[in-house]
Amino acid sequence: MKLLFHYGDEVLTLPAATASFIGTASPLALSLLFRLAAEPGLREATPALLAERMAVSVDAVEEALAFWQKTGLLTDEPDEQPDTSGGKPKKQMPSAMSHPRAVSDVSVKTADNGARVTVVSGEGMPNYTGKEIEALMQGDPALALLIDECQKIAGKLFNVREINQVLGLADYLRLDSDYIILLFHYCCKRGKNSVPYIVKTAYALVNTEEITTYAQLEVYVASLEKVNTLEQTVRRLAGLGSRTLTAKEKKILSSWASFSPSEELVSLAYETTVNNTGKFIFSYMDKVLTAWHEAGCRTAQDVTAAAERRTREASGQNKSFDLDEFFKAAVKKSYGES
Repeated sequence: MKLLFHYGDEVLTLPAATASFIGTASPLALSLLFRLAAEPGLREATPALLAERMAVSVDAVEEALAFWQKTGLLTDEPDEQPDTSGGKPKKQMPSAMSHPRAVSDVSVKTADNGARVTVVSGEGMPNYTGKEIEALMQGDPALALLIDECQKIAGKLFNVREINQVLGLADYLRLDSDYIILLFHYCCKRGKNSVPYIVKTAYALVNTEEITTYAQLEVYVASLEKVNTLEQTVRRLAGLGSRTLTAKEKKILSSWASFSPSEELVSLAYETTVNNTGKFIFSYMDKVLTAWHEAGCRTAQDVTAAAERRTREASGQNKSFDLDEFFKAAVKKSYGES
């Protein structure tokens, strides 16, 4: 079967990227887009006039317009400003708030309060030319300083595309400079100095983790640093090499980061695990460390003192004690040992 379009002199033209949003766009949003494509004169109409033509509310039209503007398929052209010098009207310079953006992946979710929330992902970025970037830098020194600092952190000069992406973090995601700089420091410290990688990380933080302020990012990065330090310690002790950790193991490390055990205590927990089981078992080591933490042990001396107290309480005498027995008791309940 071969399908053919039959049409007259007029042709409805839409960007090919429209197909990416058919599944997330509302029926009204699709109807509005088709109408604007078919009737160019309506592109200068007010939301009120569009609402009248489509027999819907103004709020519904504005919501549909906002959807397409967020995807980057639809944008407002800057209004012409009168030239008070008596010359011809001139257009405003493109700004970080009004410039057309590249296409993004957009999904619509319903919040707990029932409101519809549009979540943007992908690389929806402003698309400035080299001359526009130069004009923006001259008009806003803070942007120039941001780009310069990010280049220093990444250890390279950015091309036009990369500068667009960094500007997009400030423009599209509305992140402040301190947030962007901290994110660059964190990613580059881990050997990830690719601007696209850092941008994707920013989108994940904002859309998935809902980390949108510098204070939130600072706490998040500190937590990740703790997890990374703990991971490196365990890898060294257990000889894990470059083996990818399982989801369960990563969860265990995150739980340890919440109470920040010292390297000394982690090493002692590893030795205890191997002594008691004959091998390294991540979950067993987790039970040991967690039990010590709940018992108030912060150092190896705390563990020894706790074991001694337990022995005295059990025997009612000040006699020698067996650390291994204490360690085993600490995890007995979790493993169902008798």
